[in-house]
Amino acid sequence: MDDTTALIEVLPSDLHGEGIFAKLSIGAHATICHMFTVIRPAQTLPVWPYDLDLSVWCWKFNHLTKSNCQLLTDGRIWQLATKHEIKSGEELTLDYKTLPAFMSRDTEGFVERHRRTD
Repeated sequence: MDDTTALIEVLPSDLHGEGIFAKLSIGAHATICHMFTVIRPAQTLPVWPYDLDLSVWCWKFNHLTKSNCQLLTDGRIWQLATKHEIKSGEELTLDYKTLPAFMSRDTEGFVERHRRTD
């Protein structure tokens, strides 16, 4: 996506603090934004967040076990993609338990909501 700000915005979240919300409906399996690039040599594990070039969006995605987004990678560049269609106004979420080990995040304090399944 060339113009990420046309698709998503930061708003108050019922899940936790602030989150990322769709400004428009977004199709299934769409790439939304760049999350980070690993800047450490490939043969070593990166250290979060020091060996990564992080996007401004990276810190705002909230956790939900039945998330509607996932991370995709070619090994160095990690991007956020939708799992299914996202409606305008819907919060975009990641399941923190599926993130790579080097970027493990705490899920304490997040409110789980029922979502449709894939």
